Amino acid sequence: MAGLRFAVRAYLAQGDDIATVLAKLHRLLRVDTDHQFATVLIGELDSRTGRLRLVCAGHFPPVLVSDGHAEQLDCPVAPPVGVGTAARPVVTELRLPRAGTLLAFTDGLVERRREVIDTGLDRLREAAAARDGQPIEEFIGGLMETLTAGGGKDDTVLVGMRWTG
Repeated sequence: MAGLRFAVRAYLAQGDDIATVLAKLHRLLRVDTDHQFATVLIGELDSRTGRLRLVCAGHFPPVLVSDGHAEQLDCPVAPPVGVGTAARPVVTELRLPRAGTLLAFTDGLVERRREVIDTGLDRLREAAAARDGQPIEEFIGGLMETLTAGGGKDDTVLVGMRWTG
């Protein structure tokens, strides 16, 4: 994973577009020879215009929390990095509201054994909407505490980015 993270940084530093970065990552890892794959979410935000560009490979799209509502962003999900694909990644472009919080998370936050994944995603959206307006540290900490209380066994990461208008 560290190698992929460093590759992303290098590709972006040389000026590659996020779709190009994802395509290049697919050439670094192959599940049939490396016996592993990775889910990837790359975003590019223009804070001046509120334009967000996203590309997803096997990863959940982020959740946008604004005005007491939480919704998962509509972003096509390509196969994970390392799983063969010749298709060019699709970049989704969105306009963000003047104020809000964007949440990126790993599957450990929402997946539970013997539970449909939509139940976990609903739980995240409901908890995030209910906490909207809290200071970011309380917001993220409270979400982690609430959503991991029943205890998933998988690694869990939650990253939040907030902006105000």
